[in-house]
Amino acid sequence: MNFEAQTRKWMTMTERIRAADLPVFDSVRYLDSEEAITAYLADIRAANDPELLAAALKDVARARRASVAVQFP
Repeated sequence: MNFEAQTRKWMTMTERIRAADLPVFDSVRYLDSEEAITAYLADIRAANDPELLAAALKDVARARRASVAVQFP
C-alpha cells in the first residue's frame, strides 16, 4: 500500500482508541543525559505548573537512580 492510500485509510478510520489500550509512557526512558534532563526541565518550567514541576523532579530523580544502577550493577 502506498503512502497516499495509507493516509486515506487513517483519515477515514472511525474506530476510537481507548486510553486504557495505549502503552504506558514513562519519560524516564528518555532522560538518559544531562542535556536531556535540562531540556525536559526547561519545558516543564515553561508550563508554569507547580504540580507538573514536582512530578518532573521525581522523574529526574528516578532517571538518575536508574543511571547509577546501570553503572554499578
